[in-house]
Amino acid sequence: MITDGDFRPTPLTPILHHFVCKLCKLVVLDGRQCANINCCVLFCSACVGEQIRKGKWSCPQCRERSVPVDMHRRVKDFLEIL
Repeated sequence: MITDGDFRPTPLTPILHHFVCKLCKLVVLDGRQCANINCCVLFCSACVGEQIRKGKWSCPQCRERSVPVDMHRRVKDFLEIL
């Protein structure tokens, strides 16, 4: 039998931080991810589009200049759960 004592609190801050757009600082909506496979931070599609229209796109974390790609399917699934 499972009791309340079997569960340990887990800080969600590092997990939730991953799902925040690094441009607008809100939870990612219709997300894209950095094209750099070693970075993969997330952005809202609208935020990326706005930066590209202004001609100043680069990932704020790794400075990758390639246009962000669609989020991985599993990331999208997890975001929907949140």
